Amino acid sequence: MPDHSPLDGVQELARLARVLSMFGVVGGTETLTEDLVRPEKCMRRAQRSLHFMGFGAGKWRSEPWFREELERISRREGEVRFLIAQVIDQRALDALATLQTEFPNTLQVRLMEGRSLFRIVIVDRRQLIVSHYGHEVILGNGQNAQGWQSPQLIVEDGAEWSLLTPFMILYNDVWERSVPLNGDDSSPQRSHRSFE
Repeated sequence: MPDHSPLDGVQELARLARVLSMFGVVGGTETLTEDLVRPEKCMRRAQRSLHFMGFGAGKWRSEPWFREELERISRREGEVRFLIAQVIDQRALDALATLQTEFPNTLQVRLMEGRSLFRIVIVDRRQLIVSHYGHEVILGNGQNAQGWQSPQLIVEDGAEWSLLTPFMILYNDVWERSVPLNGDDSSPQRSHRSFE
């Protein structure tokens, strides 16, 4: 005889859904390839700001739509921040530096020490899309060759215990400790702007 009935399983799923809701979790995807969490979809949803933390921003910087979206956000006087690992190759850094020069009041890039444990996207300070890099990357044994295959958690603001706020604080703390890509981060309207 089973320890619990199918009804117990349904009740446990309902309880789990309530708990996830308390943390602001509104959904998730099995991979980064699903439409809702693809980088270009996140960027197109952004009205005023997009903040990214991750390994090298390769899924963003090398795509034609990225420049178009930077132009759109620039027209709205918004901001795009990329917080990336210092270990990416020089070509990637050069590409980001070029984009930062083209969009000096919109795009800011900083290099964080060490490796990123999380891939974080924050859209308009209202939505968080988060995943962690594979265990091999977290343990320092490899690179995330399967970033497109990583599951994503989608969190929104509004719940009392929303995970959005602590992840925004984490992002801001790492941002403040990181080094500007261009060596000068003194744009008057952007300097030391935080989520607060």
